[in-house]
Amino acid sequence: MVKNKFSFAAKEVFLQLPVWFIVFTALQITHINMVKTPIPHPQFIWTAVFPLFWVYLFLNSRIKKGDVSDPEAYKLAILLPALAAIFILAVIWPHAPREYDRLLYEHEVTTAVWVVLLMIHCLATRGWKGLVVFFGVGLLYGALLESSGVTMDFFREHGYHLYAPGFLRKIFSAPAVTIFGWTTVFYPAIFVIDALLPGRSKIYRAVSASMIGLFIDLQVDPVATASGLWSWNPDLPAGFLGVPILNFVSWFWAVAVFAYAYYFVMEKSFWSAQKKIGVLVLLIPVCQAAAGLGLFGTMAALEGFSGPSWKILIKSIIHK
Repeated sequence: MVKNKFSFAAKEVFLQLPVWFIVFTALQITHINMVKTPIPHPQFIWTAVFPLFWVYLFLNSRIKKGDVSDPEAYKLAILLPALAAIFILAVIWPHAPREYDRLLYEHEVTTAVWVVLLMIHCLATRGWKGLVVFFGVGLLYGALLESSGVTMDFFREHGYHLYAPGFLRKIFSAPAVTIFGWTTVFYPAIFVIDALLPGRSKIYRAVSASMIGLFIDLQVDPVATASGLWSWNPDLPAGFLGVPILNFVSWFWAVAVFAYAYYFVMEKSFWSAQKKIGVLVLLIPVCQAAAGLGLFGTMAALEGFSGPSWKILIKSIIHK
């Protein structure tokens, strides 16, 4: 009986691994904030509700579909340990701050482990096509986006241990961990939306996937910024918990555009897998342009064309 329960639990965790990644991230960020940073920021603890909100919706969706035989026990088995872990990490666990270099190293290692685990999950559940789409095309799209933000000096990511080698560093200026981090947002977001909103319009699903990415970032970025994992151009005014509004607008457009392109291409049932992947690759510059237009159009509406976001953009173009 114990063996059967263990096998069931292990299978359940693996099949829903992208959701467990979201739970783990919420706990990890809480742990970093309250234990590993030199100065804890207890005012950030409540932001864990943002990613866990989507976990709760996912659990309810599975219950409504009849995928779970004991709904209340299922919810308690996942949500209560998560809440208990947040309480322990935030209140009971002794404060043991890390040096900056060690904090970066742990961040890089943890991300690498999760990228590998999610790749295994993707390969097992979506095959090689899904693996190439999310961890090939999605990785390239995220790498170009992240690096453009560094190159244009909207934010800085110094001191990491792994960057692109040789001449590739001129193209991919961001560290490997933040580049690969995009795949750990794209894949779980699409996974959750596929479960929550099957059959809904492409725009509706794309915007919803973008909201998942945004909700994850609403917890991650305040802690990462306060911990020094990355810093913002000083001309950008601090917004939500010290993070410029531009960051969240950028996240929304970046994920929404990619998700829409993904649904647009993957739902072409008469296309071969190779053609779908090829079209997605060709759409990368189109997606970048669309995300950029959405970002700076929104910032123009919020700040005006003479605002700090447009000033930094123009300055980066002139200096090129």
